[in-house]
Amino acid sequence: MNVNMLLNDEMIKKIIESKEFFYKKLQDYFQSYMQFDISNDELNKLLNIIGTKQPFSFKELIEENYKYKDLLELIGKMISIFDTNGYNKNIWNPYDDKRVIARANVRQNIWTKNLIVYKLTKDINRLSSDSVKNAILYIQNPKINLTQLSEKHREDTSKRLLKNEYNPSKYFEEIKNYFKDVLNDINLNNDDNIGLLLSKILYLDEFKNIWNVEKEEDLNINMNIISVKTKNIMLYGAPGVGKTYNYKKLVALIEGQDFVENEIFDFIINNRDDEILEGSVDTLYNLVKNEKRIEFVTFHQSYSYEDFIEGFRPQKNGIIDREDGIFKTLCNEANKNPLKNFYIVIDEINRGNISKIFGELITLIEEDKRDNYEVTLPYSKEKFKIPSNLYIIATMNSTDKSIATIDIALRRRFTFLKMKPNINLVPQISKEVFTKLNDHIEKTINEDYQLGHSYFMKIEDENDLTFAKEYKIKPLLEEYFYGDEINFKKAIEILNIKEDNQ
Repeated sequence: MNVNMLLNDEMIKKIIESKEFFYKKLQDYFQSYMQFDISNDELNKLLNIIGTKQPFSFKELIEENYKYKDLLELIGKMISIFDTNGYNKNIWNPYDDKRVIARANVRQNIWTKNLIVYKLTKDINRLSSDSVKNAILYIQNPKINLTQLSEKHREDTSKRLLKNEYNPSKYFEEIKNYFKDVLNDINLNNDDNIGLLLSKILYLDEFKNIWNVEKEEDLNINMNIISVKTKNIMLYGAPGVGKTYNYKKLVALIEGQDFVENEIFDFIINNRDDEILEGSVDTLYNLVKNEKRIEFVTFHQSYSYEDFIEGFRPQKNGIIDREDGIFKTLCNEANKNPLKNFYIVIDEINRGNISKIFGELITLIEEDKRDNYEVTLPYSKEKFKIPSNLYIIATMNSTDKSIATIDIALRRRFTFLKMKPNINLVPQISKEVFTKLNDHIEKTINEDYQLGHSYFMKIEDENDLTFAKEYKIKPLLEEYFYGDEINFKKAIEILNIKEDNQ
């Protein structure tokens, strides 16, 4: 191993060249936290509150116990740098590159409890989590500690690399001695970064035989990817159920790394926002948008493979030349930036000819084919694969086409999240007509045609309601009940508006 090889790794290069301690802001947070003026009685009260809060939620904890807000936010900021799965990481983590110490997978309540116990006792041996203990030891003295937080990783390194039994008191010096020749050739600008540098070296591909990465809990890598295994997600439902709003929320929840996959899907299906930090959806979505990690496209009958993947197009100078489509371009960007998530949102996906648009790539979008399988593209003859850090989020209107009639290749490759009208989002003035109308539609057509809550959400008074019924809802009902005069008249009666007999 030589210095030039190490400098090929962007993160290691950044650590070597850094003139200040790489986690200086975390160090400052930790010092502010330990000096925070609060009595032991109050800390014990907070500890009891956390112990009884199931499930644990930072947002609810702050809202319900606002007097602890400043302390809790300080804890949250520390966790957002300690752990890649830290709550609200993309908002509270102060670094532009969102650097973290480890992917520790320690639950938020465990981090919080242990940090409070340490502030109370100043005794590292009183902590219940070895990962939290090692994180605190590292930030207190990074010159003699590594950012390997799990004891199992340290044991694996000792056994498979150092070829001896793990000894916590000697571990750092043994690792340092193992890489002494490498360290002699490196001009490290700040000695405080030596523990971090050694940790990063241990996770290079050259040492991947030390552990089975897929099975470990504590990967010391700077990542911005939450473990949402489902990469192809279909949001479907009747008009007005919030498909557009919820694709933005879906992107934000994946980016935020605050919730596991099942929780994220529950927020989407049930149009829930109750545990989501206010304003975080817009903040996180705009972050992705500003970094140009998301593309939006609408499928239609004329949309083609050449538009989506690649094809020959006339240029301004009149020459016909090959051009990359929106999907191929985004895939290439995702391949270049494996530590970031990328998203393509396909609106009205069921209106396009799926076989024609995706072509041979319809197979490669499957989760288990990502990164591994590749094809040769017909125009460019390039080898091409779809990366696992690309999410395909599609929307479809269930009144246009049912799931049963859409392309079978699409059906088996997407996870479908059905979104339903949510009466809790409808103002009181509109609830009666909303309920009666949807009951009527469900009985006479089916539930896929029920009106979504967004038709009613902005109604504040009778004038707003009258306008919505006349100019937004009635035209839709005319389409729904075309040729069914009896049920159309019943729907109009529910709306309580005069039907135009001309």
